[in-house]
This record gives sequence, C-alpha cells and structure tokens, in this order.
Amino acid sequence: MEYDEIMDLKDVSFLVVDDKKFMCDLVRGMLKAFGARKVHSMIDVQDIPKYLDQQRIDVLILDWVMPGTGGAAILRDLRLASNPMATTPCIVLTGYANRSCIDRAVDGGADMILLKPLSAKMLYTRICNLIESNRQYIQVGDYLGPVTKAHHNMLDTVDDGIIENNTGAEYWLVQP
Repeated sequence: MEYDEIMDLKDVSFLVVDDKKFMCDLVRGMLKAFGARKVHSMIDVQDIPKYLDQQRIDVLILDWVMPGTGGAAILRDLRLASNPMATTPCIVLTGYANRSCIDRAVDGGADMILLKPLSAKMLYTRICNLIESNRQYIQVGDYLGPVTKAHHNMLDTVDDGIIENNTGAEYWLVQP
C-alpha cells in the first residue's frame, strides 16, 4: 500500500536497536525526517531489558544479526506472555535475504521484515502499514505475539470463519 498522505508520527515512540552505530543513526534520521519526535536507539543490546522496563515504546526496529545476543533472543524475550510489552510491534532489519533467516524472524514473532540496504520509502510504508493494521495476536503457552505460520498450521478456519484448534493446544486470540 502506498501512502500519498503524510501520517503524523510525532507521538509514536520508536526504539532502534542495531550493533552498528551508523545504522542506528541512519534509521533515526529517517524516522526524524518522517516527523517522529520520540526516537531512541541502542547499540548495546544488554541494556534493552532495562530500557524496556523503564520506557514504553510503540514500535521496535530490531537488527536480526548482532554479536552476542542477537535479534532472535531479544524478540523471544519480547514475546514472552509475562512481558507487559509482548504485543509491541517489531520490525526486523536484516541483510540476509535467505528463506531460513526470514522464516526464523517471522516464526519468532516479527511483525514485519525489511531487508538492508534500507530505503526511506520502504521504511515509511511499512511503519504506516504496521500502525494501521489490525494484526491478530495470539497467546500459546509462553508466547504472546503475532499469529505466525506455525499458528496457522495449528489452527484451521471453517467455512463460517470461526477458527478451530485441531492440535489440542491451549491458545487465546488477543487484541494488542
């Protein structure tokens, strides 16, 4: 979907996490150019849990491949049902376009994935799509996040649009 109108992002808070300072600066600059005023960035992923305990954010923009604690571990912790920030939308950035990397990010609970090098137009379009979407979230066990391909395989939709569970797993569809 293309956006001809400018979406007001001044009250949307963002956290950009990337181990490369220049990438954090680039994404921050793009977000500021889009009108966002509440943009924070981190290159030290060890500080993320403490930051998220103290600050409420609306959108997390997360690099997938980082040394030490990578994006997968951060996303897994974010999507814990016990985490009050579990339904925070997450855009994953990655330079790896292979199917297994993308599948791992989607199955881990990424709302969207953007490939590097990143264009401002693509970032803006994805943020607008994310903000305007009515994405369904699901809680299965300790996971609370977007409905993934694995969840779709676990659930079937019958003719009247009602979702049926064919696995015996306990789940809840929730509104973020």
